Parts: sequence; C-alpha cells; structure tokens
Amino acid sequence: MANQSNVLRAHEQLDTGELTAVSGLREIVRSSWQRSLEHRRDPDRSSPAHALDARALAEARSAHPLRLVLPVFEQLLSAPAAGTGLLVAIADEHGRMLWVLGDDDALRRASGMGFEAGMDWSEESIGTSAPGTALVTGESVQITGPEHFARSVHPWSCTAVPIRDPRTRRLLGVVDLTGDEKAVARHSQPLVEAAVAAAQAEMRVLLHDSAPAPEPGWPPRSVRDPSSVPVARPGPDARPVRVGPSTSPRHAGSLHAVAPENSPAPEAPLAPMPSLTPDPLAAPRDQAPSGDPAPSGHQTAPHRRGAQDSPRTVAVLRATGLQVPLLDVAGGPVQLRQRHAEILSILALHPAGVSSAELAALLATDGEPLAAVTLRAEMTRLRKVLERWCPELPLLSRPYRLPAGMSADFLRVTRAIAAGELDAALADYRGELLPCSDSAAIDSERHRLAAALRSAVLESGTPEQLWEYLQLPEAAADEEAWRLGLRILPARSPKRSLVVSHLEELLAGA
Repeated sequence: MANQSNVLRAHEQLDTGELTAVSGLREIVRSSWQRSLEHRRDPDRSSPAHALDARALAEARSAHPLRLVLPVFEQLLSAPAAGTGLLVAIADEHGRMLWVLGDDDALRRASGMGFEAGMDWSEESIGTSAPGTALVTGESVQITGPEHFARSVHPWSCTAVPIRDPRTRRLLGVVDLTGDEKAVARHSQPLVEAAVAAAQAEMRVLLHDSAPAPEPGWPPRSVRDPSSVPVARPGPDARPVRVGPSTSPRHAGSLHAVAPENSPAPEAPLAPMPSLTPDPLAAPRDQAPSGDPAPSGHQTAPHRRGAQDSPRTVAVLRATGLQVPLLDVAGGPVQLRQRHAEILSILALHPAGVSSAELAALLATDGEPLAAVTLRAEMTRLRKVLERWCPELPLLSRPYRLPAGMSADFLRVTRAIAAGELDAALADYRGELLPCSDSAAIDSERHRLAAALRSAVLESGTPEQLWEYLQLPEAAADEEAWRLGLRILPARSPKRSLVVSHLEELLAGA
C-alpha cells in the first residue's frame, strides 16, 4: 500500500479538482479519484445515498441470489471476525448494501459514515471505496484510510471482492471486509476471495448448475496491487493488470462515468481469453435462471456466429455501457482510451472508410472538428495499440477504415435485432453506446441503437426478455415499459412485486 502521508498530501489536491501533479498514489486509486471527482466534486461533503427503504430492502434481499449463500459468509467471515471490530458487508451489483454483519459496537460506529444496509456505496454515490471500486474494475480491491475519496471514511480501511454467478459469470455483487488496518492485512484479501470462491461453489450446487466448468485461471489468483507483480511491461502505452473479470458491471451506478481524455490510465490487457468466436466464458442463455441480475462485462455476452460476426472476426470492440471501453483480442480484452474507442466506433459505422477531414468532423464536439494535428497523434497512438495487441489487424488508411477482422458489439446488437434474435441483442447491449462521448456522430448512433432495441423488446419480446431490458439504466424511468412488464409477466412471477414497487416510485415522482 502507498505511504499514508503521501496519500494525505495527494488528497489535498482533490479540493482543486486537479490530479495531474499527484504523486505517490496507486494507479487504481488515482483513476478512482478522477471518476469520483466527476460524480462528487467535494470530498468533505461526499456521503452515500440512501438507496433502499425498509420495504425495498426486504424485497431486494428476498429476490437476490446471494441470499442463498449468506450462511457461507456468516460462517467463513462474520463469525471469525466477531469481537475484532471488523464488518462483513454484501452489496448488490449496483453497490447497494444488502447485508452488513458484525457486532453491535462496530455496526454503530459504521452507521456514522452511512455504512449500513440500504445505503449506496457505488463510486457514483460515495466516491472511492473498496466495494464501489471493485464493482467498477471487476477486481479485488483494497482501500486504506485516506485512499477513500470521502474524508469521512478516512478512519476506515476495506477489502472487497466481486462475486459472480458461477454458471454465467454474471456479476451478482461484492463482498467487503471493513474496519481498521486489520481489514487490509496481508491475509485479508485471500481470505475474502476464498469465501467468495466457497460461496460460488455452494451456489453452483444449490442452483443445480449444468454450465461448463470455469475456464483455467478462474477465479483469479490473489494480487494486492498490479504494480507488485513481476510482469513484463510491453511498452509505455500499456500496463498489465491482474487476471480478473471485466472492468465494469453492466448496471453499476457509475456506468455513465468514464476516464477523461487526459486520464493517465492507458490501454491494458485484462483477462485471458482463448477465443473470441464464440465467447469462451459465455454460458448458453437458457442456462441463466430467470430473475438473476443482468450480465456484466464482456464475458457474459453469448456469441452466436450465425447472427453476429464473421468467422474471420478476431477482435471485437466493446463500447456499450462499459465505463472503460474494451477491445477483445485473442490474448485478452484490452482497455481503450475514450478517444480511441470513438475512432473505432466511427470507423465501424463507416465500413467504406472516411477521409481524415471527415473523421475529424465526425469526432467534433460542440461543432468544432478535432484538430488535424490532434487526430494524427491519436491515430498514431491507436495504430501502436493495435500493433501490440492484434498485429494481424492493422488500421487501414486512405481512407481510414477498419480491417475485415474487427467488429463491434453495437453492430452485433443491430444485426441481432434485424434477425429477430433479441436474446443475442440483449446479451451484447450493456447500456448506452460510449455514454460519455460528446461526438455528434456517436450520439446519433447511441440514440438510434437504444430506440431500436426498445422498440424490438416492447413489440415482440418475451416476458424474460422484457425483464432483462428493464434492468438497463435507461429503462429505469420508462413507465410504458414497466407497465408492459406488469401486463405480461406471469401472475405467479416473483418479479411482479418488484415491478409494482418500481411503478409506484415512478408515479410518486411524477
């Protein structure tokens, strides 16, 4: 962990809103602080939002798959931590605390900072914390004292580990150990990861799983900090990170945050993936239980070659809903800068190619085309990224265009809708296309794609497909869609109570 005095000095710069000169700070913390500044400008006033009242909390608990393995966490984490001042918290995929376990004294002290059931501990709500940052990155995370964005949380430290459906890899939530320095001791992260692995194994039995066994390398080995691992660095524009799941949950509260253009985080490989066609970590859709959280990250999207990509496809741009865009290549998904994802998306929308002037105009923000010198520099950087991670797919020029072996998730969504394959479309669609992009061209495709999917689901979707669509952030305020859910869900479906509750909230806020 970083020296706390250095972190405290760095934290003072949050008051200025500028992190360009910060030193002595772990990259995972720096990136999280930058996202937190976009959500919560003042670290002195940042506090978790109250997300679930007593009724909604009871309903969320009864509907959540993690209720099945709560005894595992009580036995492996909560009971051993009794009397130590440590708390065990379990949050859903949105960062909302469902259970907080511990002795009464620790619970009372934690409630002073809003660390209790029903509260939202996503990055969007409270800023940097182990639960929220673990949901954004998809990695195990340890946050010590002043590494928290909110100064009210500085007396605490925490370790959090994401937990996934063992059959489908869908993100279910996060398991967190919170307290004093014991919460980030050397053994704490392996301990929580072991408890999560045990819970996933128990869940597999309880749900009578029939999905294939996990791919080699899953679950990820415990790594406290990517910088502490002796991994060869391929160059200054990329940094290896620990093996793990995708960088962002599909429906996390921070979906609409993205690293700014000057973010220091470069493209980086994430997890090993032997093949892209089909996705090796994807389970067939009929193996996913009805009512489970919507799939998160690139691993869970079923890949149907007939309705999706050509057999020659060796790289897929993942640009919908993810906080950090990805390029799936044979060696694993690679994090992309926002500008590079915009360029690849625009080229994907123009398969015949565009000139440099046309590309600069399509990347325009507020009507101002991208400067020619900036575009040349970005294209040079993007070529280096492609040369490093997929050398068989050089970026073509005169005009600029994508090579034949590259596709994009939003193109797959469009093709699946046209083919009437809504399961495939919903699996690939994780949310709005590059939601933080200011490009008019991207914005136009963003709205077209969202409208096409909505129309297809509302006109011809099954109850299961409609339910999955309703889990998208953009559907939260769609009263028509929720009313349709109430009409077509089976009378005995446990989801009906959740639909009724949500509709009541919409009507109350109208």
